[in-house]
Amino acid sequence: QTDFDGKETFFPLVSVDCGITVEEYGIIKVFRNFNNQMIVNFSSPLTGVYMLKVFDLTGNELMAKAIETEKGLNKIPIESATLTGGIYLLNISSGGLSYFKKFAIE
Repeated sequence: QTDFDGKETFFPLVSVDCGITVEEYGIIKVFRNFNNQMIVNFSSPLTGVYMLKVFDLTGNELMAKAIETEKGLNKIPIESATLTGGIYLLNISSGGLSYFKKFAIE
């Protein structure tokens, strides 16, 4: 950094470790294939049973399914033939954990 008086000051790099990895946040990605099926990639921080729900933008629940996950990346197939083109909300929850993802179907 160059100050107003023309002198340069260099500061050491600082890093912070919060002790949290990316997997603990429950990353969700939604992919749709050509067989009227969606694949939900969900990074679970825990092994256990989650509830997967799909809502439309008015809050109507269109689908609910209990899913069993392992810690780490899970690939969850979902039948999407009943969903018409539009924007939807996907919710995956268990206990105090709840993750949302917005996705669109053309």
